Amino acid sequence: KELDLSALELASTDFVDESSGWAVGSSGSVLYTSDGGVSWLIQDSPITTNLRDVKFVNTTEGWAVGDEGVILQTIDGGDDWSELASGTTKELSGVTFLNSDEGWAVGGSGTILTTADGGENWSTQQSGSASCCGTSTASRTASAASAVSSAASR
Repeated sequence: KELDLSALELASTDFVDESSGWAVGSSGSVLYTSDGGVSWLIQDSPITTNLRDVKFVNTTEGWAVGDEGVILQTIDGGDDWSELASGTTKELSGVTFLNSDEGWAVGGSGTILTTADGGENWSTQQSGSASCCGTSTASRTASAASAVSSAASR
């Protein structure tokens, strides 16, 4: 169905070629264009939370992420979207995939999730934003860099 874009707040787009692209945004909105953005059609979404980012690896396989740890996946170009279990309730603001299997989602509080099976399973990676052992990762990294620099100048 045709969509009045003025009613939506869109957050992200992704194109896999000069014609095929998707946009995501408020209230779980997912839009699709097959004509390079001249016109957009709404795709059914199983959620109503805000979506923040979208990534497709080809014209059929894509993922979208958003508020409350939402991750959506499609394997048919967006005709059907399924919600995946992310294991977090943090806002997810970015998603990228290298291929149909390997991907990452990032978000609030230093959240980094990774998958090696197209999103069926997600695991947490350390981002370095949390403290460990009384010293932040950034501080330890700066100390290590300083030590390497000192050793190199000897």
